Amino acid sequence: VHKISNGLLEAGVVADYLDNEMDVSTITPLYIDSFYPNASGTVNGMLWQPYANWTHYVGKLTLNAGMRYVNFGYNNTDALEPRVSVSGNLDKNSITLSYAATSQWQQVQTYITQGNNQLPFTKSNQFALEWRRKFNTDISVVSSIYYHELNNVPIVSGSANYSLINQWEDFPRGNLVSEGKGKNYGIEAFVEKRFYENLYFIVSGSAYKSQYQNGDASYRDSRFSGDFTSSFLAGKEWKKTTKTFGIHARVLYSGGLRQAPIDEFASSLLGTTVYDLTQGYRIQLPNYFRSDLRVSWRKDKPGYTR
Repeated sequence: VHKISNGLLEAGVVADYLDNEMDVSTITPLYIDSFYPNASGTVNGMLWQPYANWTHYVGKLTLNAGMRYVNFGYNNTDALEPRVSVSGNLDKNSITLSYAATSQWQQVQTYITQGNNQLPFTKSNQFALEWRRKFNTDISVVSSIYYHELNNVPIVSGSANYSLINQWEDFPRGNLVSEGKGKNYGIEAFVEKRFYENLYFIVSGSAYKSQYQNGDASYRDSRFSGDFTSSFLAGKEWKKTTKTFGIHARVLYSGGLRQAPIDEFASSLLGTTVYDLTQGYRIQLPNYFRSDLRVSWRKDKPGYTR
């Protein structure tokens, strides 16, 4: 880190060695399962990330610009990741406009599937407008609008139905090409009370869409387009000398994930579930609800805590 006039210049390099091995085989040879085929392989190599970041202060404005180069030695795929943001502070309000390019390497099962070992990174251009407001010493509100444009998404060449955006735990198709597109967009907000006077809470919510491009250039909801998420997290602690007792609760409520309709004829013919991807992920599963309660007790002693 080097200080230059009214700013800071930071540069460095992050180096990671990735070593992944996967061996999957079908237990019953007569059982036809397209989701877990026989596949094995090793995905390893250096992940190099040299970067430079410049921050400049002009009155109540903060300008930030940076560049990161990413190279994955496994198949020598690389990418440039520029980013820039402008932040303005007015009293207790802060507004930030930002752009960033990000890259993501593929899952291990994607690389080891036949014909996929040379796939490049999937790339995303991310735009965001964020507003922050601090009401007092411990309560703040953050709200943002975002849009992500996805490129280099692996798809089946010439197919209008298959996109790796929708991959979860299953295995991908073989011989994919990085010609697909997708987009995510939405609005999110949260209210946070920091741990002050032994009480904290966070209330958050978002409305969003996750979509992939169909063969005719139209967009369909992806497998992960649940439309909304919401959560509430709160806790309270009581302290007495060296002992602390606490009660903490969390509630999650979000829209259900999606799935494609089942092709009943093909499923009965093959003896396993086959989905009709020509209709997209039009079936939305039920909304997800979960509540958690945690009780904690802590005792501080000289040199250790239990």
